[in-house]
Amino acid sequence: MAVSAEAARPTALVARGDAAYYMLSLAAVQGSAFFIQLLVAAALRPSDFAVVRTVEAWLSPLLVVAAAGLPSLAMAWVPARAGGARDALARQLRGVSLVTGAITAALTAAAALLFLPPPTGRYLALAAGLLALGALSRTMTNLMLAAGRVRATALATAAVSLVAIPVAAYGARHYGITGWMGARYLSEAALLLVVLTASRGVFPGTAEVREHPRQIVRVGGMLSASLLVRSVADNLGPIAAARFGFGGVDIGAFALATVGVAAILLAPGAIGNLAIRRFAVTATQPGELRAAIRQGILFMLVPSVLPCVVFALAGELVLRTFFPQYQGTAALMSVVLWSAPCRAVTALMGGVLVAVHRSSDTLRLNLVCLAVAVALQWSLSSVWGVWGSAWAVLLTDIVTVLLYLLAVRWRIAGSPVPVAP
Repeated sequence: MAVSAEAARPTALVARGDAAYYMLSLAAVQGSAFFIQLLVAAALRPSDFAVVRTVEAWLSPLLVVAAAGLPSLAMAWVPARAGGARDALARQLRGVSLVTGAITAALTAAAALLFLPPPTGRYLALAAGLLALGALSRTMTNLMLAAGRVRATALATAAVSLVAIPVAAYGARHYGITGWMGARYLSEAALLLVVLTASRGVFPGTAEVREHPRQIVRVGGMLSASLLVRSVADNLGPIAAARFGFGGVDIGAFALATVGVAAILLAPGAIGNLAIRRFAVTATQPGELRAAIRQGILFMLVPSVLPCVVFALAGELVLRTFFPQYQGTAALMSVVLWSAPCRAVTALMGGVLVAVHRSSDTLRLNLVCLAVAVALQWSLSSVWGVWGSAWAVLLTDIVTVLLYLLAVRWRIAGSPVPVAP
């Protein structure tokens, strides 16, 4: 089943006045996660925070596996159906997410204890249950958005996120890594409970219409595979740092810089999600599409380059004021932070490819970029340690954005983009 241009538009699922609420639902979880990471970094020793970031680096791609593309299918398929067929599909996606989340969590816990060194393996095994909760909560959140319940979803997400910030800060400060993990479980469970409560009565139908399992696996697999490969590539730096056994303050600074990259990408990410609508509308008009892409690139670069420049000029002052335990590491962190503008433009180009029905291109490109990331991390990290890992992150993102720009230019060169069947 092809994803229509209409389904690809973030705000096409809601009334025009609900766009701000949609933006809130996108930013709330990411924004709270950023502040929580900053508070945890300030509360923990650098070595403990490095463990936290390594566990988070593993959880990010594993959550993509656990979700199995079902949140994306919810956004793409549910709005195109009505009545009983829509309700039956929603129930089916919800049920499948329960199964995929539970299986992924069990396999992750076992593999972490068997193959990862302590303490990372032990803490990842303990955190595996977050995958089951996260897969279901994200599927349910997107089902609510797809049904047009944007305001209820946004307010629920924002409320849980605000409560999670002080809980995580208290847990990390008083109970260390264990307190951070307990706070993660509480916030994830609270989000799921709130979304499930808000969804009561939204999909009341009793029809037994069901999608063919092969179709769900094929489309969901394509979407999740592309996201998974990209997530692994983005998180390869912290994973490589743990693999090569880097220690000291530098590894904590590297982990803190990855949090900074995520923070810088909050605004560009929201802009990019909204830009997909314009790309889809102009997909069959190469001239207008190219103009929209140029405008989008400008909107990506301004909010992502500016923080990097500020930190390059005043990084040591920022660290001395807010994170004194990381003084002397501003240069290392700045190298990692400059990957943010590259990732912002890459995400925008990925949205263009999805809008012009070339989702398979993103999977191919991400596989190539993952191979580049592995090669650079292995060669540079083994020689120059954490500095090599930082430069490997930046060089990989430079190669990635160039490949995406070339792919988009090739796909829209001169002729109208074919409409998906």
